[in-house]
Order: sequence, then structure tokens, then C-alpha cells
Amino acid sequence: MSPCELNALIAAIANYFFTSMPQDRFLCLAVFLNELSKTMLSMPLYKDLCNHEGKFHP
Repeated sequence: MSPCELNALIAAIANYFFTSMPQDRFLCLAVFLNELSKTMLSMPLYKDLCNHEGKFHP
């Protein structure tokens, strides 16, 4: 899948949720997915920066 196709797919899903959900549920889902995304991105970064004891390694 190309970046353009992925972008179009994500936009389509967001538009579907926006038009089919009440605003309060849409906002709750947006907050949840945002927090999930931040956590998923930070996990491999933390693993790359720190050893298994949680200490920074150069």
C-alpha cells in the first residue's frame, strides 16, 4: 500500500466515523485513538533508548 493509498483509507475511515457517530462518541474515540497512538509510538522509542533495566544507554 502506498502512502497516498494509506492516507486516503485513513481519511475515509475518519469521515465514516464523523458522519455515523454522535459528536460526543466521536470525540471520545478520537481521544482514545490519539492516546493509543502516542503510547504505541513511544514504546519502541523507549526500548531503543533504554536497556532492559530501564536505564539509558549511549
